[in-house]
Amino acid sequence: MKISKILLPSALLIAVAHQAAAEGATKQEGPIMGQTSMDCGSPLPGGGPRPVIDGASATLLRGPNGITASVSMPTPVSGSYCYPPATLLFDPAAGPAVAGHPEAFSLWGIYFNAPAQCLGGECSVADVLGPNCANAQAGAVQLSGHIVGGRLLHMTGHLSVGEGPLAGPGLTLGCAPLLDADGAEVHLAVAPHGLLMPHLMPEMIETPPGGGPGYWFPSVFEGVD
Repeated sequence: MKISKILLPSALLIAVAHQAAAEGATKQEGPIMGQTSMDCGSPLPGGGPRPVIDGASATLLRGPNGITASVSMPTPVSGSYCYPPATLLFDPAAGPAVAGHPEAFSLWGIYFNAPAQCLGGECSVADVLGPNCANAQAGAVQLSGHIVGGRLLHMTGHLSVGEGPLAGPGLTLGCAPLLDADGAEVHLAVAPHGLLMPHLMPEMIETPPGGGPGYWFPSVFEGVD
């Protein structure tokens, strides 16, 4: 099963949000963090302190039938941040992401249905791709993709209970669908893909870039149970 919601129409998202609100949804808001390092000469680590991005915010609306996510942030200035070493995860032939205009970004939802079972008490991509996935009941999906050349980057998307994880030829991101929209820990993450490469579309914004989460811009939401 392939979950892909690129540029989901705003009218549909508004309808989903209104329906969730009517059914007693819970709204969470939080900051968006920057990359783990500006030392672009070596692979960025997955952990470590992250700066808060000024003027950026993320919203997660949890309803009984799923989650609706929205992020808004200043568009990262071309050449001012670290670019992933691979445009497409698990496909080094696609080449590294590079600076240019316009650049591509995607929004991802990473969920952990059983966050108490995450390794070391802190949920991460290791719980999605590693053997502990069966315990954390984790997965990841692409919520939105966007090609931007403007000042602000806005992306939004929806994931229903029972959907996920992203799966395709040679690529499976997790081991369980979203099971508990309220109790799951959810990480929203904006992934930079660098200069738009038309010959790689639409896979370019449907597939995570290689290099690890240190390159992404995340926002973390704990469960509300």
